[in-house]
Amino acid sequence: MLEVDGQTLAQSNAINRYVGKLADLYPTDAWQAALCDEVMGAVEDISTKLAATLFLSDEEKKAQRTVLVDGPMAVKRSTITPLHIRVFVSARQEASTQIQSWPGLH
Repeated sequence: MLEVDGQTLAQSNAINRYVGKLADLYPTDAWQAALCDEVMGAVEDISTKLAATLFLSDEEKKAQRTVLVDGPMAVKRSTITPLHIRVFVSARQEASTQIQSWPGLH
């Protein structure tokens, strides 16, 4: 959750885009922004699917995660390149270090 001047953002990708724009880390080019959004969406999709397996037995967890890796996550892996990931992770790390110094952000 991010609070700015008494207003709250609760969705992680909205926070990512907001902070990225403030730090000049979110692309102004529409295509590059779409690529960034694609990675954020893929990470969210994968996280949601993995979270559903957290409280399964070890055997069931392994089986379900194998299905994910061979199915939906295989598609994500084929469309998201290592460069996408490096740019996304680098931008998030840079934003994390800068956010502490911005007035009004909590």
